[in-house]
Formats: sequence, C-alpha cells, structure tokens
Amino acid sequence: MIKFKPEDMWVEYHYVSQISPYPAITTIDQETGQERKFRISKQLYNAYKRAYKVTWFMRDKPHRMAFLMYKGQVIEIEPAPLFLKMSDDQMEAQYGINIRETREAWVSLLEKHYSMLVERRFLENLRYDYYFDGQFIFRVRKNMESFFPVSKDGHFYMVKLQAYKVSNLKKENFFVGKEGNEKPMLTRRLVQAYHTDKVTVVSPSLPTDSVFKEADLSFKEDVDLSDMLDRMNERYQVNLDFVLVAAKAIREFYGYHAVGFLRLHDILTHLKVSTLKGVEKSVRRLTPVPVDVKSAIAWLMGFMSQEQDYERLQTLFKVYNYLLTKGIMYTAPEKEDEDALPELRFNGDEDVVIKKDRSELPLVNPEDYILEKQIEGVSWANRWLTEDNTAWRP
Repeated sequence: MIKFKPEDMWVEYHYVSQISPYPAITTIDQETGQERKFRISKQLYNAYKRAYKVTWFMRDKPHRMAFLMYKGQVIEIEPAPLFLKMSDDQMEAQYGINIRETREAWVSLLEKHYSMLVERRFLENLRYDYYFDGQFIFRVRKNMESFFPVSKDGHFYMVKLQAYKVSNLKKENFFVGKEGNEKPMLTRRLVQAYHTDKVTVVSPSLPTDSVFKEADLSFKEDVDLSDMLDRMNERYQVNLDFVLVAAKAIREFYGYHAVGFLRLHDILTHLKVSTLKGVEKSVRRLTPVPVDVKSAIAWLMGFMSQEQDYERLQTLFKVYNYLLTKGIMYTAPEKEDEDALPELRFNGDEDVVIKKDRSELPLVNPEDYILEKQIEGVSWANRWLTEDNTAWRP
C-alpha cells in the first residue's frame, strides 16, 4: 500500500453529462461549456451504476456531483439528489423551488465526513502509520505489532487491520455515537506483509475470494498459521495466466529486464511458441509454470515498495490480487496427510487436480490442445495430464 497523507485527498464538485463504461466521466464547465474527461476504475463505474442507475444527462442540463480525489485521481463519486420520477421543470412547478440553486447549495456527505475525519484528527495518531490502497485507509500499528507470521523464514505476515472504507463516507451513519463524541465507522480487512531488515511492505486489502479467504476463520479459531504459506507453497503453483498478466504490466512500467523472474524464455521454448497470447485462457489457468507462490508474492511486493506513482500502484495491486484469485492453482500433495489444509484449495473447480512433478513442471502443449479441442462433448473440467506431462487427454 501507499503511505497515506490527508492533504493528498480532497473533494471537488463538477457538472457531469455522462459516466461511460470505458470507464470515464465527462464533465462540462458551466461558464465556458468546455468538456473534460476523468478516468475512473471499472469497479467504480459498476458501483455507481448499481447505486444510482442514471449514467447520462442532457448536455444543457448536466448533473452536479462530488468527486473524492486522491492525488488527482477520482476514487469515489456522489451525485446531488437525483429526482428520477419527474423532470426538473416539474419539480420546480410542483414545489416552488429552484433546482439549480438547490444543487449549488448542496454539500456532499463525502466532503462533510472526510472533513470531520481530518479536523478531529482521526487520521493522525502517533501509535499508527496510515496506508491507502484505493478503497481503504488502513491504520497500521508501528513496529508491526499484532501481525502474525505465516512462514517459517520470518518474512511473511498477515493481520486483520481496522480501516476506513472510502465508499462508506457517503453513508448518513458514517459517524455514530453521541453528538460531540461521534466515532467513524471502521471495518476490518485482511492484509499481508513482507518484512526484511530494510523494508516492510504491506499488501492491499486481500480480495474476499482470494486463496487466503479461510484465513479469516483461522484467526478467530486461534489456529496456528505460522507455516501456512510454506504449506501452500507445496500445494499450489503459479499458472501461465498470471505470467501473461504480470509480464504485460511489469514490462510496460519497468522494461523487459524486469520480467526475467517470470522465465518467459524457458516457458516459450518448452511450449514451442513465440507468444502466449494464442494459448486459450482455459489452458493458461491450468498450466503450471516454474515459479513458486512465495517468490511471486515477494517479487510483486518488491515493485510495490519502490513505486510512488499512484496509478502504477493501482495496477500492481490488481496484478497482486489476480495472483491470489486466478493466478495460482491447487496441485495434489505427494502424500495426503491430516495437515493438508482443506480450506486452502483452488477457488475454481475443486475436482481439477494436476499431477505434480517438481523435476520438470508440466506444461500444456498448445498444438495438441488445438487438435483435441475439435472433439465434441469433452468435459475440460475433468481432464488429466498424460503420463509424459505434455498434453491433455479426454
């Protein structure tokens, strides 16, 4: 995550004519008529559409909205009250009010609640460092207090942190309690940390469908998690799909030399292809690569620790979340035991089990796959690797 500074976040008001699924917001200056576009995340567009439905307004009657900004990027939107059942003219005639003046006087809850957080020093505390991942403002105790080790090497940790969710700033009950002594709404989110003598890197909030989703319950049940990541490293492997996603982002930001960790040359040579884009996604998801899970996590966190650009960090966070949701796959342990962590299984089809051969990791041959794909009625969820670990068979 990025270190949070209250002065990097503020609220702006704009008149909006359209919120498009590209995704982008088109605003119109009421004095000059000049248009301006703001980029937003797909997640923010979908959340807005679910909540407010209306994404388009007449150009001569744009709608006033509040934008919560962080380092110049729109991270949350709150429209002035929308009157969906009647037009502005009907509202003015029926209630005798001036809609434009009413909207100009409107103060958003985003502005009100964020101002209260700052003025009442909820974002300043000597016991905490504050971090931001685009959705949550986290309170992290200094010196990594309360973090639980999850690997024997002492580098990986996890913890459920208290955080302010920025989308909750729009809620009327964000501050609760007696007047003058209100407290802001807090939520708890699971995060991971990578620690060395020189640096500690805290991950963004882990997605609810990540491979660590059962760790929440383990914390509550007081289960020993001190070697959880080590055991996962034996039972999970990074898949080809993650390599494609990660290589695209890292190469764009840091150049070709930065993707050497992914061993693209070895993978392309083994597959006998010049590009991975032609390999079907269903095959990429079930094709292991010679990269272990712990190393992939540490590799991504290394980039996070150095990056200061907010937009790039958001992309790195997405790649990290992709690794923990769709970028790794469950592989059968060599010997099933009582310690097999049944709660930490592949989050897709649990019947899919790939034979594991650590001496030479199995990779799918796309030529055989293309030929076999012509066969009708094949259930790809129940196919096994052939004995030589080079192709699929029905």
